[in-house]
Amino acid sequence: MKKPSTLFAAMLLALLPAAADAAAPEARWMATFEMTQEADWKLPRYTTTSDCFHKFWEEGSGSERWQIKTRRPVKVLAYRLSKQVPVAFKYGTFDRFAMGGDGLFSAGMIVRRQHQAGGSEPGDCGGESEVFAPAKTDCGTRLTEYDVTVGLARGKAYFSTQQKHLGLTPMFKNCNVQWPPDYGVEDGAPAPARYDVGALLSGRRTVVLAGAAKASQVITKNPGSGKLTTRGSISWKLTLKPAGGAAGAGR
Repeated sequence: MKKPSTLFAAMLLALLPAAADAAAPEARWMATFEMTQEADWKLPRYTTTSDCFHKFWEEGSGSERWQIKTRRPVKVLAYRLSKQVPVAFKYGTFDRFAMGGDGLFSAGMIVRRQHQAGGSEPGDCGGESEVFAPAKTDCGTRLTEYDVTVGLARGKAYFSTQQKHLGLTPMFKNCNVQWPPDYGVEDGAPAPARYDVGALLSGRRTVVLAGAAKASQVITKNPGSGKLTTRGSISWKLTLKPAGGAAGAGR
């Protein structure tokens, strides 16, 4: 029996990594995502500066509610990528070798309100009370869309958002919100969820990844001695339901 040629042997070796990748565990899911992030802040009236005829004051309050939710279930393929990345997600397809989508297509709504006021009261030498004209704001409701992705690292899952159609939905320019550290629309608050590699790659039972966090902060306003209190909370959930035809190994 003749030995295989050197070229044929080289071709076999070249195919081995691809075959190993194709045999890696994977599971097919139909995924939904929802998230709610809230903040509120309050600055009771306080004296900022004063002179003989004036005692200037400021006050304010505001809030924001940010919600994201998938419009319908999205195809998600969970598969083993490497030893360092035991689970990776591909969105919009069950084919590991297809292009796929940019994430979980979701609708978003942001509702923001703000109250800020200032004025003066008579000083030690007299004077008159005055309330300054409020600044114009663009508070209200914004509707937008996102691609949501979920990353897995060191036993914890994190979500991130990418706004679609940048520039078509104007964000707030004159409606401030005071957030605790690491909170805000630009970056979701750090609220990791725990996950199980075996469950994500099995495709047999519904898997839920959920995270939640709260934070607060008190800021001293200078000049003056005002105390601004701000609070934030976030909760999010990724629900993965078996899509059927889970390929425990291979495509």
